[in-house]
Amino acid sequence: MERLNWSVLALAQEADIQERLFPDFVAVADELALAWEEVLEDVASDDDANINFYQKGKIEALDKLIVAISGPENLKFWDGDALRQFPEWAEIRSAASEVAQAFGWPILPPPPSQDIYIGASKDD
Repeated sequence: MERLNWSVLALAQEADIQERLFPDFVAVADELALAWEEVLEDVASDDDANINFYQKGKIEALDKLIVAISGPENLKFWDGDALRQFPEWAEIRSAASEVAQAFGWPILPPPPSQDIYIGASKDD
């Protein structure tokens, strides 16, 4: 449930906060979606997740919005300025806020991602 909380709260934040959750060399929109995808797999395989019908509906609504902008025909939604540029990301933020509210989580910025990222050195 901790990973679900982190992903939902990260998706609910404004672009400037989302960008601060990751190292500056990663594609933030991609990382947000990848974290979400991993969480969905965890939730689907966790029989003890205790997610009620209402919460599941909010999760599914958020997932549909993310899936709608996914795929090779939608690359524009995943570049550096996409989080700020496209209203679809505002819809995702709103849906993520609804998921947080369904779980009773305050919509506060989560801590930066604890995942390990390997980037090129500045000399490269």
